[in-house]
Amino acid sequence: MQTVGLLRLAAEAEALRIRRSVSTGLHRTALIAAAALFGLAALALLHVAAWTALVAELGPVQAALVLAMGDALCAVVLVVVARPRRDPVAAEAAALRSALLMQATSGAALGATAKALTLRTPVAILGGLLAETAVAAFRRR
Repeated sequence: MQTVGLLRLAAEAEALRIRRSVSTGLHRTALIAAAALFGLAALALLHVAAWTALVAELGPVQAALVLAMGDALCAVVLVVVARPRRDPVAAEAAALRSALLMQATSGAALGATAKALTLRTPVAILGGLLAETAVAAFRRR
């Protein structure tokens, strides 16, 4: 495969990886925001009901401690649910991108490009210079 084709495939793999990462992040953020809103509403109602029931039996200080422990438990559950998960498609796209970039910068791919650009027209020479500049830029990364 020629260098230009390898670089095109590497760019497509990188674009897929970035799209998947952004999509996953936005999805997770939306779920966390929804969970926070519903959690706050439920906790507000639960606090009113629990406070009313507990103050009569335990007193105000113990009722506050029981409610605080319940709040801490809810917070732990939300943090566990929101933890990031591995996306196998994004990981595979990153591996594909790395492999394609490695192939594109190898000597065999550059040799095929040089052989294709053996014409001595100004367009061919300019294309060769652009290809070598792009490969040099990818090698510096």
